[in-house]
Amino acid sequence: MLEGEFRLNPARIDTAELVDRLRSMISLKAEIKGLKCDILAETGLPPSFEGDMRRILQVMLNLSYNAIKYTFKGGIKISIWYDKPGDQLWLEVKDSGIGIQPEDLIRLNKLFGLLDRKAALNETGIGLGFIVSRSIVMAMDGDLQVTSEVGRGTTCTVKLPLGPSKRVSATVYHVRIANRG
Repeated sequence: MLEGEFRLNPARIDTAELVDRLRSMISLKAEIKGLKCDILAETGLPPSFEGDMRRILQVMLNLSYNAIKYTFKGGIKISIWYDKPGDQLWLEVKDSGIGIQPEDLIRLNKLFGLLDRKAALNETGIGLGFIVSRSIVMAMDGDLQVTSEVGRGTTCTVKLPLGPSKRVSATVYHVRIANRG
């Protein structure tokens, strides 16, 4: 059994700085692999919001690096927009990679915190990084969904509420992963 814990440390996040950091951390990795990398921040984003910059970057890096790893031609697109009626920040990573088998996708979208490690570390590349990312997003009262088509690519969509969180910032969150041999 692998087990870990993390804390959320909310602070005021400058939206432009978040986008710039994502761009600098992800673009080079895609470029080294010869992939196109578009990072689009739509107009209408709030100039700042309350959140944990380190954890948001961790989630986006996990999802983006996985997209880069399993994309061999084409590229990845990262989009960031604000859903004003829902008061949510949306972050999306879309790739033109190998995609995820339907049976793995069903299991993946139901996953939270506990997964057979052998199954998690299969050829589709869904492993510990995704489990940790989903745990972080859920701790932020958000949602992480994945859609995919084999041979066409995968889209990971993160929705983070920007209103007052119901969570206490000092809460420790645990992630457990079973190792069944």
